[in-house]
Amino acid sequence: MTNEVIINAKSTLALKFHGPEFDSKGVMQKYSVTITAPHFFSSVQVTRHPYETPPYDFFEEMNKEWKGWQGLKVWDAMTGEYSMSASFKPTGLILLVADINSQTSNTDWKSTLALPIEPGQLDNYTEKIRNFFHR
Repeated sequence: MTNEVIINAKSTLALKFHGPEFDSKGVMQKYSVTITAPHFFSSVQVTRHPYETPPYDFFEEMNKEWKGWQGLKVWDAMTGEYSMSASFKPTGLILLVADINSQTSNTDWKSTLALPIEPGQLDNYTEKIRNFFHR
């Protein structure tokens, strides 16, 4: 069990899953997603829905195709708090893009972070994310 997972690039850019909240049966109800860069921070609390495809499926799909794929892989939170997309670049790196969206009725903003990650890191990230969501 882990209470946070940090996916980082160059140690200055990071996507973090953290702050899980559970009901009395031990089922995760909420968690937070934060993106950081030098002089930048954006975070959102996400309500987990039972019918939502979990984020670790997105990472498992990338991990299965770690040698490369065509096009864009996309995952969205059911209620729109955040989304992720990934593309395989000719350099052999994966560009993971995380978007966090405003959640209030009187503001409209979006924060985006692009993380270059090496395909060899996918096994580790996939396992950590799976453990974060599976208690």
